Amino acid sequence: MGVCHGGGLEAAGVLEPGTRFWIVENAEGRIVASTGIEYGPAAVLFRSTAVDPAYRRRGLALALYEFRFSVAMVEGFRVAYGFCDTPGFMLRTGWRAVPVAELVKRCPRVTQVAHFARIGWLPTEHAFPQRPRHQVGGKGIAVRNIVAGLFVSLDGVVQSPEVWTAPYYCDEVGYAIQALIYGGDTFVAGESDLPDVCEVL
Repeated sequence: MGVCHGGGLEAAGVLEPGTRFWIVENAEGRIVASTGIEYGPAAVLFRSTAVDPAYRRRGLALALYEFRFSVAMVEGFRVAYGFCDTPGFMLRTGWRAVPVAELVKRCPRVTQVAHFARIGWLPTEHAFPQRPRHQVGGKGIAVRNIVAGLFVSLDGVVQSPEVWTAPYYCDEVGYAIQALIYGGDTFVAGESDLPDVCEVL
């Protein structure tokens, strides 16, 4: 992927089985950003987050970061890792490096781990556990996404789902609802819960 090479990132293994990637296109259909996830048994590996130089400093990388973390959380993962060969920025902004062996143990057979092992890069890489946190004033401030789960008809109706959604229920819908409920650490069932949740937050 050109956007990865332009950002100095390794693109080997992109779109291999067990990986998911997202791209951002501009109005002309040109790819200007990308990000990806590889799935291990106990954690996910974030990779290939790249933004075209002309589109940097617009918050696009942060939006992609939060998006992929939301995807991982909904799918039941609570720990994510990322490789970094130039850790200075990560360390300066408060991230804690962990041994590469920890990443490999959590994500032993993902494409990028296997590729780095094959070409001899693992000893020179640095591993960071990635969580939805950002450093503000030297302190870790948790950034939490609010995800709304709605039944929406094709013409945009969301009212009274108990009236019209029953005929469309199936196992896939049930799995999606379970993933949404158990993918977060706080569940708000309705407007009446919001004041209490806001106090906790």
